[in-house]
Amino acid sequence: MRQHLDIDFATSCQKYSPSGMMLFFILMLLLLGSTIYYDRALKAEIDGRSGTDVANITPKRHDPLPSLEHSLQLAHETENSLNLQWESQFGALEQAQVENPEIRLLSIQPNLSRSEIALTGESPNFNSIVKYIDSLRNQPALGDAVLVNQRKDTVETDKSDAIEFTISVGWKK
Repeated sequence: MRQHLDIDFATSCQKYSPSGMMLFFILMLLLLGSTIYYDRALKAEIDGRSGTDVANITPKRHDPLPSLEHSLQLAHETENSLNLQWESQFGALEQAQVENPEIRLLSIQPNLSRSEIALTGESPNFNSIVKYIDSLRNQPALGDAVLVNQRKDTVETDKSDAIEFTISVGWKK
């Protein structure tokens, strides 16, 4: 004869005794009370150290706005940088690019204060970079061109074996 298995866990295993439930609620109330006591003690300690009420702290004032003279100076510098004849510099860069089609320019960053342009690009080989630098030096609107850095990109996902480079080029005013 087979024995009947009681697999109704909702009725057989989840029966809580009233004394167990009472003990659980008492422990929860003690935990809540100790948390409130700790919070009040911490606030009192902070108030005692600072000498002021934490709730009445006012935020510090920010720095005053820049003066009108400073704003005008920045506006004039911006205007002067926009008034520079960028067409000749960009035309020279385009001409050097036409002479060296294997060069891919990635960024052009002009620096007005130093009268130079930082060029970042890629090339299939180092000889192309040297030819590109010579081409930049031969442009009438540009000054000296210097290779700042170069590195071979060895990322496994990129199968092109391209050489990344940065060139600094001055311009003639």
